[in-house]
Amino acid sequence: MIREAKEMDRFCIVAMARRFESVAGFPVRGDAAYFSMSLVSAIRRSDALCLVVDVGTPVGFLLADLQRSLLSPRPFAAEHMLWIDEPYRGSWFRPLVKAYEDWARKNGAAGAFLSAQQDGRTSKVFDRIGFKAVQTHHLKVF
Repeated sequence: MIREAKEMDRFCIVAMARRFESVAGFPVRGDAAYFSMSLVSAIRRSDALCLVVDVGTPVGFLLADLQRSLLSPRPFAAEHMLWIDEPYRGSWFRPLVKAYEDWARKNGAAGAFLSAQQDGRTSKVFDRIGFKAVQTHHLKVF
């Protein structure tokens, strides 16, 4: 089932974020304690969302919030991290993204962003479910 995360889920979510980090190739290593605090804050905020894929234990999550735009009076939903353990991706990816879209619509968002790593495969999956690439971010690490 897909449900909103509870504070007690943070340990499982931090572990999944570590798995994400190990395969994503992001050049800045995350801080587990800081992420755990930020996660609890997001779980408590009305303008943020943390969904969990729960099959008896959490095996996936999506973390997002509403972000104001300088271009539109309506906010955009912005996904910050999406992870589903590999054995569950095929069956839980679309329902997880649909729950995120439903939340974004319910909260008046003009649209919803999903972010993808540079592998190309994820972008193709996002295209198939109606998300189009609109920009690329470039990072210089200090």
